Amino acid sequence: MKAVKRFVLIIVMACPLFATADWVEQRLTLEWRNWLTSYLLRAYFADRAFFKLKQQAGSLDNPDQVLCESRCKNSKVISQ
Repeated sequence: MKAVKRFVLIIVMACPLFATADWVEQRLTLEWRNWLTSYLLRAYFADRAFFKLKQQAGSLDNPDQVLCESRCKNSKVISQ
């Protein structure tokens, strides 16, 4: 009986801790993605860089799409 009480106590204490840790991880991932998006957009639009990228023949097909895809991939890798 004592072992069952100890087990229940451990479960009751561990569940909120794991849930909080998961929530914090997800929140940090969202904050990181927001910051990264803002940073990349500022760099993309600074000094008309988007025009310079479009003018370079054959360098990038669609720089907007490449920017979005790389941001998503980096956010997923960094959050893990």
